[in-house]
Amino acid sequence: MIFCVAFSFRSRKRTFIAAALSSPDLSALSSVLQEEFTRLFVGPLPIPLYESVYRSESGLVNQEETAAVRRQYQEAGLLLHPDSSFPEDHIGAELEFVFFLCQRAAQAEKESDQKSFSRLQQEFLRDHLSLWIAPLCDRLFSAARSSYFQGVAKMTKGFITWDFEEVVSNFGK
Repeated sequence: MIFCVAFSFRSRKRTFIAAALSSPDLSALSSVLQEEFTRLFVGPLPIPLYESVYRSESGLVNQEETAAVRRQYQEAGLLLHPDSSFPEDHIGAELEFVFFLCQRAAQAEKESDQKSFSRLQQEFLRDHLSLWIAPLCDRLFSAARSSYFQGVAKMTKGFITWDFEEVVSNFGK
C-alpha cells in the first residue's frame, strides 16, 4: 500500500485562502497575505527556508546538508532545473522531492520498484525533513501574525510527522 497525499491549490488559490481566513474581500486578503509572506520569507529572513540553516553548525545556506540533499536527488534520478535560484535544500524543493518519490512509488508497476521508491522516501524523511521541519514550523507559528500562516505551520509539521510515521510503519525501519 502506498501512502501519498497531494494537494493542488493552484487553481483554487483565492477561494482556499478566503475560506481559510473567512474573508469575503479577496483582493484585500491577497494583499495582507503577500505583505506577511514578504515579512516572513523575503529580505532579512525571520524564517529561513533552508535545511542547512537549521542543521549546520554555521547556520548558513549551502553547507554539507545541501550537498547531501543533492546526492539523494541524484540517487532518485532527479535534479533541480539549472536555472533554479534556490539551493537544493529549500523547503519547497524537499517537499516536492517527497511528492516525486511518493508519486513514483504509486505509479511503479513492480513491487520491487514501489519498495525502492518508498525506501528512498523513508530515508529522505529520516535523514532530512524530519530533522528540521519542526524547528522551521515552530518558528513560523511564532512569527506569523495571521492564522493562515500559523495554520500552514501546524499542517506542515503535522503532515511530515505523520507521513514519516506511516512510511516507517508500512515499509519497516
